[in-house]
Amino acid sequence: MTLLLVKHFVVDWLLQTEDEVKHKGTYLHPVGIQHSAKHAVATLLAFLPFLPDEAIVSGLIDGVLHYHIDWLKQNLARTLKLSPTNKEFWVLIGIDQLLHQLTYLTLVSSQL
Repeated sequence: MTLLLVKHFVVDWLLQTEDEVKHKGTYLHPVGIQHSAKHAVATLLAFLPFLPDEAIVSGLIDGVLHYHIDWLKQNLARTLKLSPTNKEFWVLIGIDQLLHQLTYLTLVSSQL
């Protein structure tokens, strides 16, 4: 679980490009897919040493869920015309982060 939390910080906050942020809200845009693919690969790598048989499936699940959570967040923010100056924007960011963390908790707990 710790590796998944660290990988989320690294991929979402350190490695995410401005183009990825810009295009996550356009369904099936290659750059949005690229962002989620980074998550999928990083999740695969986090699972590999401990649960190698589940690594690929866990990575794919994380990539698909991450993509759709981000897409939904981007589109809700756009539809509601939210910006960082709105409290609701930050609530939406918090929900987005919570959903990602719950994804990791579900992936790990399903293997116990």
